[in-house]
Amino acid sequence: MLLAAAAPSVQAQAAAPASAASQPAGPAVRPLMAVPLQAAQTLIAEGKAQEALAKVAEAAAMPDRTPYENYLIERTRWRRRLRPGRCPRLSSPR
Repeated sequence: MLLAAAAPSVQAQAAAPASAASQPAGPAVRPLMAVPLQAAQTLIAEGKAQEALAKVAEAAAMPDRTPYENYLIERTRWRRRLRPGRCPRLSSPR
């Protein structure tokens, strides 16, 4: 009788990791939002600040942004502003 009572709890425990695996690991970005943000990051790395800013504006114009997407937009804007050589106090080693 004890074995029969324990069997359902083992099955429930086995089902829990499967549902946890289907959950995203952290905040997610919609694919439509990821495209201009990734392009902006690439353009920043290539030193094309104006083109990067246009891609960031494209992402910022999308409706229904999540708080995490807003964070990434602002982070990308700051990354463009703080690129090496732009601000001597931040670029030089101390």
